[in-house]
Amino acid sequence: MPTIVNQHSVDGATGFKQIVLVQGDIAASECAAVVLSCHANAQLAPSGETIRAVAARHELQGPVLEPVIILPGGASGTYRCDWESGSPPFTTLLVRLAGANKHESEADAAAYYDRVIWSIFGTVAALELQGNGFSSIAIPLIGGRRGYAQRSSMESLIRYAAAWLQRSMTTVSVSLYAYDDSSSDQWSQSMDEALGRKYLDTAGDEVAGALRDEIVAMLDDPRVLDLFDQNGTLTPLRRALQRSDGDVCIQSVGGFGRRLVEELVSTILLANGKKPVFSLYENIQQHLRETGAVAPWIVAHCHTLREFGNEAAHAKPDPTYIPKTLSRHDLVALLSSLLRVLQFSQEWSGNRV
Repeated sequence: MPTIVNQHSVDGATGFKQIVLVQGDIAASECAAVVLSCHANAQLAPSGETIRAVAARHELQGPVLEPVIILPGGASGTYRCDWESGSPPFTTLLVRLAGANKHESEADAAAYYDRVIWSIFGTVAALELQGNGFSSIAIPLIGGRRGYAQRSSMESLIRYAAAWLQRSMTTVSVSLYAYDDSSSDQWSQSMDEALGRKYLDTAGDEVAGALRDEIVAMLDDPRVLDLFDQNGTLTPLRRALQRSDGDVCIQSVGGFGRRLVEELVSTILLANGKKPVFSLYENIQQHLRETGAVAPWIVAHCHTLREFGNEAAHAKPDPTYIPKTLSRHDLVALLSSLLRVLQFSQEWSGNRV
């Protein structure tokens, strides 16, 4: 099963959208469109790990390429990909990318990579204009094994994915796939750095450290495991809290804390015969209170996690309020609300019939 490692939310033309970093096999993706990658040598047949994985899983043969956006002077760019035999459950796109060693400098390599990523989303935009929009797109973290710097690569991916999600009328999520567990942590840190997120050292803060340790212990409680999505919520939250260096990214924890509240509130509403609506604020403030199943102060903790998650997730170029960003002064408040909501989850789950 794929595991969510990191996430970033975007306010789009049609509502709340997400960029998700996933650790897993892109061939098993359930996205509407899947991007594969290969070399940029037009004299050779398309080949590569993602092509082989998708072809093997879905019994496909012979990729047939139709160029959509090709960069000047070669074969680099994005193609629509059909197959001589077999049909996958998603639309396949293929991006041709030359190795970083083909460029004279790291800056030239980064600029080339940026244009190739632009070609992916330019292709997606062209297809949407033709009436072939995709609700979700899966993209491998291309270039990591071809010598491109992770930080600048992630910056390009985030920038174009966010710009597309803001404008698209159909796409609601872009999933960035890291195949193995070891590289996913490195890509997650690159994603945080690209988004300007900060890591806080909890070693010198006894209160924050104790709260973190208690939260991590509770994530293995059977009553908590029974309530929440293991791969989508609990595992990424645990990873965010259990970095080997002891640091905590407050934005990541805030984002996954909000996700946990979304799941909890939806579960409680459904158990009480109420259908959740799109707005988490409305679900908490109005519908959760109406059930009479949750104490007012627990509702307040849910709102606190919602606010932390909103601040961590939504891009705000230049906020006018003070302070402008989350800081170490907010960490204890975030962890305290997260711990209290988990404690409530244990109790509510244990009392369910």
